[in-house]
Amino acid sequence: TEEKNGKTYIHGFVMMLVTISEGFELKKFPNDCQDLTICLQSLTPSQSMKLVSPARLLGDAPVVELSASGMYLDDFALLDKCPFTYNIYLSQDQGVYTYSTIQIKIKVVRQCWYYIINVALIMFLICSFVLCAWAVHPGAIADRWGVDFNLVLTAVAFKLILNDMLPRLSYLTTLDLYVLSGFVFLALATFIHSCLPLGFHTKIDYSALTLAPQTVEFEEEVLAADLAAFYAYGGLWGLWNLAYSWYFISSRKTEIAEFTKTARREAAEIDAADDEILHNTNETFIKTTQTTQARSL
Repeated sequence: TEEKNGKTYIHGFVMMLVTISEGFELKKFPNDCQDLTICLQSLTPSQSMKLVSPARLLGDAPVVELSASGMYLDDFALLDKCPFTYNIYLSQDQGVYTYSTIQIKIKVVRQCWYYIINVALIMFLICSFVLCAWAVHPGAIADRWGVDFNLVLTAVAFKLILNDMLPRLSYLTTLDLYVLSGFVFLALATFIHSCLPLGFHTKIDYSALTLAPQTVEFEEEVLAADLAAFYAYGGLWGLWNLAYSWYFISSRKTEIAEFTKTARREAAEIDAADDEILHNTNETFIKTTQTTQARSL
């Protein structure tokens, strides 16, 4: 303890082992940036006890220190330019009392390369293989179907595996859009393989009940149209991937830039005083007394 200006200051260390959960907003997944919020609040009203910044007594002593070496963030990384923000204030509930509170927001950014390589790249290869079906004669519809449906089943099996890798949400994420576009690409390729030959011939020409004819009218036209469809469809798939890559990269840069800007604004707006009064919101507080307990407000 220390006496200063008629007030008693208590210095001490408290070690707590707690499990803290945080709800994520994942519409930009895997380009999302998150606030990991830790809120410590005293159970003793501020009229009897109040948290104060160590800088009052120790000069330049930091209020919050972050040890990155002791953190396990899985696929996240700390925001380089502003890894955390904090604020010490008095929290007021519906009663007349206020409680000394410190709120710390750890700023983290998801590392996306794992999902690019293990999800987007694999889905790209599976869907691109459907272009190999154009090596089969367009009249051999059943043979092309064999390639198409095998790839569709492969994509479905891969999607089932992804259910254990990706968060289950009620809305689409940035990565979900690419996975779903792959299914659309495979479905349209199957549709083209089924319908293009029938634009030049009838089902009788490909009847399974009669022997195949030695020659078929307009075969050269069918081959030319099929080759044009191959170049058009392959080009469309390439353009879509280029457009999605541009969107993905620009979205990530924008998300991180906005997150950094918000973090810096929060750090600049924090009141240096320890006695500003803020009203409680629906957050989870860890209230500290001699026995530590957690409750949801």
